[in-house]
Amino acid sequence: MRKKIFALITVLALALILVSCGPDETVIDHFISPNKILYLNTTDDFDGTKPKVDIDDFELYSIKRNQSVSKETVLVGEVEVKPLEDNIFEVIVKGVYKYNIYLYDEEAVNKDEVAVSVLSATYGITDENEKAYNVRKLFFTVIANEVDLDGLSIVSVTYGADSYDKVSVKDAKEALVKPEGYDNNIYKTYYEHVLAFNLENGTQTQVKNITYKPQDNQLPINIKMENNWIGYIWDWVLIIPISTIMAFFSGLFFNSFAVGILFTTIIVRTIAWPIYARANDMSVKMALAQP
Repeated sequence: MRKKIFALITVLALALILVSCGPDETVIDHFISPNKILYLNTTDDFDGTKPKVDIDDFELYSIKRNQSVSKETVLVGEVEVKPLEDNIFEVIVKGVYKYNIYLYDEEAVNKDEVAVSVLSATYGITDENEKAYNVRKLFFTVIANEVDLDGLSIVSVTYGADSYDKVSVKDAKEALVKPEGYDNNIYKTYYEHVLAFNLENGTQTQVKNITYKPQDNQLPINIKMENNWIGYIWDWVLIIPISTIMAFFSGLFFNSFAVGILFTTIIVRTIAWPIYARANDMSVKMALAQP
């Protein structure tokens, strides 16, 4: 009976440990991505006093500690539009997250001047998975890699933009300003970079991008990459010597991978045999010593 109770307690303890070791979904940041920044003097876009901002005109994402992102639900009542100047309005979502939009003014003087410019990960994209993927790679980058900005855009409108066709969309990579030491810090197991983007209206927006090392550690060996002591032993004592031997014998036999594995196995087993034999002899003696 005691054994059954002990087994039950053990199972429950293991279950609690596994639950506590689950991914940390703590929200560490948010990102608001505009889908529309130009509004025209039409009944669809303008209510007589301010632009009609719909909840589909932007996306709000929560950024989580476990390198994941999720789209947040926004209610109509959680969107506020405030006038600034020169027909530029500020959109405030949930009282915290903000971006600017422009209501076309036919009497604007400097029509070639940029009125509003924003960083967007979702502009012109309809696939929800692609949107979330763009946001995720903006905030998280695997160690030894630079941030991937494919699919992200700098979206801008001038004061003279009187149609949606006049919205300017440029690659976000062209606007990126890397922080000092970026080229070296991407090789650290964890590092927070502050990426800056120069917008078309002369302003700048910043995003915190995190370099991280995946838990599965399925990464190519890189001599610049920071590692823990186990990782250094694994790479430089085991993986690199064995792969070097394998490459050497494969090259002798017309790059035959099978021959390389065969000779490497023979060499490794020969070197490891005394250790294995001694360990096996100790196991036998311990087994015989059991009452």
